[in-house]
Amino acid sequence: MVRLGRGYPVHILKTAPLLLPPVFDNSVDLSAAELGFNPSISTSGSITLGAAPKRGCIVYFSSRTGSQDPTGQQACSIGGSAATLLGFLAINTEQGFWIYGSTGLPSGACAIAASVGNGFNTGRSLEVAVLSYTGCSTLTGVMGTVTTSTTQSQTVSSNALEMVAQGFGGAQSGIFASYTGGTQRKNLQSSSGFTELVVGDAPGAASVTQSCTSPANAPWAPGAVRIAA
Repeated sequence: MVRLGRGYPVHILKTAPLLLPPVFDNSVDLSAAELGFNPSISTSGSITLGAAPKRGCIVYFSSRTGSQDPTGQQACSIGGSAATLLGFLAINTEQGFWIYGSTGLPSGACAIAASVGNGFNTGRSLEVAVLSYTGCSTLTGVMGTVTTSTTQSQTVSSNALEMVAQGFGGAQSGIFASYTGGTQRKNLQSSSGFTELVVGDAPGAASVTQSCTSPANAPWAPGAVRIAA
């Protein structure tokens, strides 16, 4: 409270800062060139992060390891530091789908690195899509269930102060098509057709469903990230 003029009190109200939902910033394809049987497969590059505050980055990758269990074979770094694993699904006995993320990143070029392999003929294909957002404080992974079908879909509970970034990793499904329920950001397929990956996002709501189709009846893995302001 302050006093002005003849001493009459004036009350100054303090309001909380306006909280806005996260905003899509950038996307990049960092997929590796396909290999034959190899001890590992890896890729690296960068994504440019915008100037707006509270920057975050999500890395999706889908890989065929080649007759090896994909569990625990992966590594990912964002901005030069180990990223947080937000979710993993084994698509089948030799293919996996991973989601990593980091927040609190500086603007400008952000280094990304991803790899899969355990040193025993496991590196085959590695499809990698990177999405960045501003206005985000936390990233929460929400994984679905691996299903064999030509129709892929995942529903996530969210709210109006979030974005939902969603991905599907596929195994010999053919390149994904007919993406609905959000904005498709990347749609990738390895040269041999063994590995597919599609990612997109949508504004948060009580129920957010993103779907797509594939030409072949094959296994696919769904995974989403709730991006909170």
